Amino acid sequence: MKRSFTVTELLVAIAIVVILAGILIGGIGYAGRRADEAKTIAAMQALSAALEAFRAEKGYYPSFRNDPYGSVDYEVRFYRNAAGELTLCFRGVSLEYKFVDNKGKPFLELGNVTGSTKETYVDAWGKGLLYQCPGTHNKSSFDLFSCGPDQIKGTADDIANWDNASQQ
Repeated sequence: MKRSFTVTELLVAIAIVVILAGILIGGIGYAGRRADEAKTIAAMQALSAALEAFRAEKGYYPSFRNDPYGSVDYEVRFYRNAAGELTLCFRGVSLEYKFVDNKGKPFLELGNVTGSTKETYVDAWGKGLLYQCPGTHNKSSFDLFSCGPDQIKGTADDIANWDNASQQ
């Protein structure tokens, strides 16, 4: 004799499948957020190391000490000058810094920066990393941060070099 499923058994099976799918989708979303955070932290670490190398060679960080706007955060941008040298600049600031050492080697390898178009150095969400020097939080060096996925400064999802222990 063939036995078929009752409506209750079918509903229970469907409910179990829906619950498992919800858990799986939530886990994938969490893993994606963590991967984006890790990518942003890696980009910040690479830029921080390049800025430290710049300071070690030149004796100073790229700075806005004479900035008429005061303590403003600027997007980090790069381009190649007429000589093909990597140049660091900031959105809204006329200051530019050759980002190469005395031998002409760039402090940061950026293969995608090929010409005179200013390319913003971005986080995992495609928004520019923000830089301030002298920093508000790191007064003897610089502040470097991302506003995170919500792109709102000062929220819990911000990633910054002054409060993220995983960047040390």
